[in-house]
Amino acid sequence: MESIEPEKLEQILHEAFCAADKDSSGFVDRDELLVAFASSPVLQPYADPLIVDQVIAQLDTNNDGQLNYVEFIPLGHDMLKTIVASELKVRQISMDWFID
Repeated sequence: MESIEPEKLEQILHEAFCAADKDSSGFVDRDELLVAFASSPVLQPYADPLIVDQVIAQLDTNNDGQLNYVEFIPLGHDMLKTIVASELKVRQISMDWFID
């Protein structure tokens, strides 16, 4: 599998952050993160207030209760990996069905 160019990865992460930052405050708060997870079929299992609270507690290095872009980057990486893995799994299932 090919890797993503650093500039493209940065663009994807920034777009994900901006999409989650519904009020354009420069921060993703608990409610915005819940909505972001709920809006993605792959990430819906994480749209649980307890999980979101744990994610924010782990990544919120300045303890302000929300994520700025720098704090969001590790989460963005994980979200991207989850989505790509899910897509690859769907493609594999489709190919298996086609081959059978």
